[in-house]
Amino acid sequence: MAAHQYLDLSTRHLPHSEREGLDEGDAPGVIRPFTYGWWVHVHELADSYDNADQEDEEYEDFPALLAAIRRARELGCTWILLDSDGELDDELPTHDD
Repeated sequence: MAAHQYLDLSTRHLPHSEREGLDEGDAPGVIRPFTYGWWVHVHELADSYDNADQEDEEYEDFPALLAAIRRARELGCTWILLDSDGELDDELPTHDD
C-alpha cells in the first residue's frame, strides 16, 4: 500500500491565463479539475525529460504551474491540490488577476 503527500496551494499562485489554460485542458501533464480548482500530478523530472531545459520548454505557457510543481517536488509531494481556499506558500508568487 502506498501513501502519497500532496501540496495544498491557493489558486492565487497561478495567473488568470494559466487558470484558463487548466480549464481548457491546455496544460501539460496530468491535471484533474474539480469544483474549486485542480489536482495536478507532480511528475519526476527523469520520467519525462532529459533535463530541466526540456521541462521549461514544455511549460513555457505555464511558468507558475511549473514553479508549483518544482516546489512540490522539493517537499516530496506527488500531487498538488490547487484550491480556491488553499494555502499560500511564501516561496511562490501570487497573482491577483
